[in-house]
Amino acid sequence: MIDERDAQWTPPDEFDEYRLVRLLGGGSMGQVFLAHDRLLDRAVAIKFLTSVTSENARERFVIEARAAARLQHPNVMGIYRVGELDEHPYLVTEYIRGKSL
Repeated sequence: MIDERDAQWTPPDEFDEYRLVRLLGGGSMGQVFLAHDRLLDRAVAIKFLTSVTSENARERFVIEARAAARLQHPNVMGIYRVGELDEHPYLVTEYIRGKSL
């Protein structure tokens, strides 16, 4: 069940080196934003999971992010960072222009 606080949570416009530009999409598990990495001066995508509350789910998220970060292929988006903000896991990836799959 989704906690009502999670359903209403939105990330701040700026955190760490990132500035959120606009919402790209979302669903029941989270939201994806176009963001600007001010440190490296590049566009990135940040996916925030808004409905993950258990510690076990957070650990699985990090394990899957580590596995995905090991993949290096022109047809696989790059993983730049994984973290947590206000108890909400997030994933920073390469921003790829185009339509949602």
